[in-house]
Amino acid sequence: RPSLSPRQTEVMKLLAKGHTNREAASRIGISVKTIEAHRSEIKRRTRSFTKTDLVRWAVVHGLSVLPKLRLGGLPLSPRERQVLALFAEGLSYHAVGAQLGISPKTVEVHRTNIYRKLRVSRAVELVAAAVQMNLVRLAVPANGSPRIRPATGRAVAHRR
Repeated sequence: RPSLSPRQTEVMKLLAKGHTNREAASRIGISVKTIEAHRSEIKRRTRSFTKTDLVRWAVVHGLSVLPKLRLGGLPLSPRERQVLALFAEGLSYHAVGAQLGISPKTVEVHRTNIYRKLRVSRAVELVAAAVQMNLVRLAVPANGSPRIRPATGRAVAHRR
């Protein structure tokens, strides 16, 4: 597990809860630019590339917990469930589109529908929803870099 300074740990906890850089800066009493610098260093140290990666890392290492959501009443289509699972794994619009054989714009439309149907607004909630719906599960490989795996247990080709 990479070590984070106490300030980086504090920043990581706020970001993993879904706070924006501005909100985190306000809570801690430092500038947004300083938060951005901490975020860059945290991403480097944790080998995280996306916000979803940061959330995963924080949850797996006990710095955050996924919120229990009261998911919206509208069911997701099978394709939306696929898109949700891939986003929770940390894939980009382009990577999701390539894997599913659809355009990034179509992926964007699916993601908008997912947010609306599940009544979520932040990446941390998206990951929580995917875990609660048993679409993915959190896993920590031997190298300590957390990954989300499909609930089916099949291996996921890493996107980097």
